[in-house]
Amino acid sequence: MADMRAGALAQLHRQLGELVGDIRAVTLQTLNSAACLESAALRLDGRLSAIARAQTSLAAGQGATDLELLIGEELRASGIREDATTIATEPRLSLNKRAATAVALGLHELATLSSDGPSGTAPGILEISWSMGIHEGQRAVRIVWRERQQPPLASQSDARDHSADALRPGDVLSMPDLKITQ
Repeated sequence: MADMRAGALAQLHRQLGELVGDIRAVTLQTLNSAACLESAALRLDGRLSAIARAQTSLAAGQGATDLELLIGEELRASGIREDATTIATEPRLSLNKRAATAVALGLHELATLSSDGPSGTAPGILEISWSMGIHEGQRAVRIVWRERQQPPLASQSDARDHSADALRPGDVLSMPDLKITQ
């Protein structure tokens, strides 16, 4: 019993250390790339919220989460209208903590870019799909985020700063050592 408790505590410390490392890296990247402190604060808040959503999803899934669930959470958080969004549901993919955190941050960046369209224009359609493949010799997930016309928003947001570190459609996230299962 004491060995199990010590093992669980060691695992908790390791996971907490990884989470703090992720937060530190995101904070430094955001501060180093922002044009001003106000911009950095807005971007950091959004990115930390994306990490928090991924952690909540992971806790509910006992250490893994479904890609489709992660996408839905980010769309809702960004105010992108679900009725104007098509999301592929196959293949079903389960992401571990490292993969879920990285993918959540990437989805957040894409959703942030989508929600920055000019206000007053007609909404469009967003299509999201994914597939498994090989990238640089590693199993990888390819997420396709395709916007047609104006991005579909529930409400328009203020323009945000898109610094050099923002993910752009077509970018490849390189994430070695991630566990992705079908």
